[in-house]
Amino acid sequence: MRITATLEGLDVTLSAISAEIAGVVTAAMREGTAGLKDELREQVRGAGLGARLATTWQANNYPATGESIEPAGYVFSRAPTIISAYAEGATIVPLAGHRYLAIPTKNVPRGRGRRKPRMTVFEVETSFNQDLILRPGKRGTLLGFIDAVRAKSIKRPGVRNATKGRLAQGRKRELILMFVFVKSIRVAKVLDVEGAANRWAANIAASVSAQLGKG
Repeated sequence: MRITATLEGLDVTLSAISAEIAGVVTAAMREGTAGLKDELREQVRGAGLGARLATTWQANNYPATGESIEPAGYVFSRAPTIISAYAEGATIVPLAGHRYLAIPTKNVPRGRGRRKPRMTVFEVETSFNQDLILRPGKRGTLLGFIDAVRAKSIKRPGVRNATKGRLAQGRKRELILMFVFVKSIRVAKVLDVEGAANRWAANIAASVSAQLGKG
């Protein structure tokens, strides 16, 4: 004998439950992803590494719209090599064939535009039409100077070529430090990326449990 039983409306009930769970876990994942991104950006700013590097942290959610029973969040940096150095600690050495790393001072002009990086050694020598004047520094370093004058403008401070016209104005030419050359740089670990990720993963799990527990 075969008995068949049918529960009317069960598929609707299960669908409603699945939709509720999907809503809870998707919302928790999006909140956690955004929270992790914001914390990592704040870590970078708090370590004094600048707002520009902080904004390299980005976040994506899957699905981008709608809800899913298995959502995912992805937080990443557009400058992974730099972030890794500060998250793990690293020793930076010159590329093969080079003896020193060139560290620009605040005297080195930037390229066109406020957000441009400071000029390279080659760009400085080309811009000022002279080779760097090298002097020994402390602890095996070298100091690279140019023969130039200080800018008179308050709005546009910096260094200018020591032209005849500027010297005729009574402006004093001087050796201005542009670069410090070092054999290596030790980058200290100042970011805790893994710790932040673990905290937000735990927060997401706790949030999901708390919301579903209300039902």
